[in-house]
Amino acid sequence: RLARELGAEAGVVLRLETPVEAVTAFVPEVAFVTLLGTAIGVKGQSLSDKACDRLGATRAILRKAGREAQVVLAADGGIRHETVPLLRAAGAETVVLGSLAFGDKDLAGRIGWLRGLKVAA
Repeated sequence: RLARELGAEAGVVLRLETPVEAVTAFVPEVAFVTLLGTAIGVKGQSLSDKACDRLGATRAILRKAGREAQVVLAADGGIRHETVPLLRAAGAETVVLGSLAFGDKDLAGRIGWLRGLKVAA
């Protein structure tokens, strides 16, 4: 609430080991939910096999609360050329970019590719 009073938006990030149901208490207050798809602290990890299911489950929580259209669902960790389409199809509206974008010689092309990917309905 304080964030909104100050003219900002609030969000919450769930670690891979945190059950997605933990987001329920925050849903009425947040504008963003980010799910980590890898464990914290080790760079270069592969995307967890649980990441896509967690996105779908979180989207269902947002839908049930009537906040699906108001809350941006994001994915972070394990973001690779081959994982982004899977994450988008699972419900991620956006992904947190690192080397996928900033290690690319054609940043504009990479961003265009990302924008062209479909998000699950």
